Amino acid sequence: MARKNSLREVKGLKGSKNQEVFAYSDYWEVWEQIGEDDSDPDSWQFLADGLLSDCIEAVSPTISMQLDMQLMRERSQQPQHTDFLEELLQRVQKRQAEIRKECLTKGEYKKDGWHMRSQHTREQCEYMAQNGYPVINQVEGS
Repeated sequence: MARKNSLREVKGLKGSKNQEVFAYSDYWEVWEQIGEDDSDPDSWQFLADGLLSDCIEAVSPTISMQLDMQLMRERSQQPQHTDFLEELLQRVQKRQAEIRKECLTKGEYKKDGWHMRSQHTREQCEYMAQNGYPVINQVEGS
């Protein structure tokens, strides 16, 4: 006979839709757009896979470059008295935090010419959150 979920488990699982359920994902990958058409698979180049932190580290040079150019444009229009490198570092850290948050809540981040995504589904992550161990896909007949 199947075990019924307690009310606490049901509420916890229902509430996990809004929480960072993808924090249970331990396998991510990131792709960089190299072509014009983002719907064409040939327009994407594999960058890295592994933990979320590994993938964020793989796109950090691109993030730094984009923010560096943005900051230089802003400063050319209106000079500021703050330290350029310190402000750049703060912006990079802020962008990395935004990426991490979106990845942990939505399971992916697709902006700025690259796409980062979890290789686990929401359901797999919810299962891991509830049961504390990863889902293992079994091959039939084994």
